[in-house]
This record gives sequence, C-alpha cells and structure tokens, in this order.
Amino acid sequence: MRLGGHFWRLWWANAINSVGDGVFAAAMPLLAMTITKDPQQISLISAASYLPWLLVSLPAGAIVDRYDRATLMWRFQAFQAVLVIAVAVAAAADKGSIPALAAVGFLLGGAQVVITHAAQSVLPQVVPAERLQRANSHQYVVQTVAHPA
Repeated sequence: MRLGGHFWRLWWANAINSVGDGVFAAAMPLLAMTITKDPQQISLISAASYLPWLLVSLPAGAIVDRYDRATLMWRFQAFQAVLVIAVAVAAAADKGSIPALAAVGFLLGGAQVVITHAAQSVLPQVVPAERLQRANSHQYVVQTVAHPA
C-alpha cells in the first residue's frame, strides 16, 4: 500500500516544520538565559510557547475548517520564518527582552497549532480512506519524535 507523492510531500513539510519547532523550543530558553538568570522569567518563555495549545486550539480548528488547509500551512510556516528571522536579528543586535521572547514564543506556538491542525485535517484529501490509518501514524510519529511537546 503506497501512500503516494502528495502524502510524502506533506510528510516532509510536516517533518521539517516539527524539527524546526523542536529546535526553537529548546533554543528560546537558552536565548532567555543570555538576557536573565532568573529561572521564573526563563520558564515564562517555555510557558508562552505552549500556552497556545490551550488557548488557540478551538479557534484554530474553526479556521482550519473554513480555509484551504495547504494555504494555511504555508502561510503560517512563512509567518514562523519571519518571526525566527526577527529573533535572530534582535539577538545579533543584543536587543532581546524577556517580554519580546515570550510574545514570539506565543506567536510561534499559535502558528504551530494551526499548522498541526491543518496537516492532520488535510490527510483525507491526500490519501485514500483505506490508507488513512497508515498515513496518520506516519504523521504522528514525526510530530512526536521531532517536537518534544
């Protein structure tokens, strides 16, 4: 049972995005440590990154149901790329702050919620129903391994 080229393109996009999110989830607290040594402020960065899963999941599901999922995925991934570039520029210029990192973490997390919901919802459009379980397991494995949430 082959899953087809459309699925594997989706899988690779999801894999790359999940790895990037996992790396950034590890890098944000480390970057915060260059600004402050206060463990409470550093933990605020991690909390802000995961808070969207609690606050944004339901609205993100409604957005994913109303708009083209593939378009949502690439737009939100582009948004994440802009945020990461902004953090890199701010860090290089030594202009980072804890509130700014927390805001970026929240925005990156919110984008990831939309991307994850869209990737899951687009599967029935990409693979036949009899292969959906296998495709879903491949998607779940890459998300679990690549992103330590």
